Amino acid sequence: MATGRLDEEGADGNVHRADCSGLLVYTRDGHMAVQVMYRDPQAHQSGSAQYAQGGYEASFGRYEIDERAHNFTFHVEGALVRSLIGKDLTRVFELSGNQMTVKAANPTALAWLLAQKPWIVPIPGTTKLHRLEENLGAVAVELTPDDLREIDAAASKITIQGARYPEDQEKLTGR
Repeated sequence: MATGRLDEEGADGNVHRADCSGLLVYTRDGHMAVQVMYRDPQAHQSGSAQYAQGGYEASFGRYEIDERAHNFTFHVEGALVRSLIGKDLTRVFELSGNQMTVKAANPTALAWLLAQKPWIVPIPGTTKLHRLEENLGAVAVELTPDDLREIDAAASKITIQGARYPEDQEKLTGR
């Protein structure tokens, strides 16, 4: 049995410990369930409101852990908020002793970009220190050649539509 903590972004844009109690249940065979009650449902209308209804969050499904990236993907099979059903929610976690902290960040996209060429330097825009810290987490993500091939294969199936810029602005780029 371990204790847990949920960090979330508040209305002020800062990450803080969620004022809630509940259960995150993980089974050895890959199932999980979430039952969370927020102490002040009115104050909780921002942040993770897309996951809760009336201050209550409930969902279940399967999960997969990527220990190397310190994240897990929750495949939602059922939820109080119906729009979550069928979604894959990737969450970063930290373990400290017997406590797990769940976060919403996923630095894999930046890690992929860093792996493309040594001279590519991503510049993600942010005005919040905690977002910068999340982005810096991409440096710790080590993508294997198999990971990169899998990402490239998935990306190659995406059909790009439209131009990068409207035609009149494209002329200004000198291309």
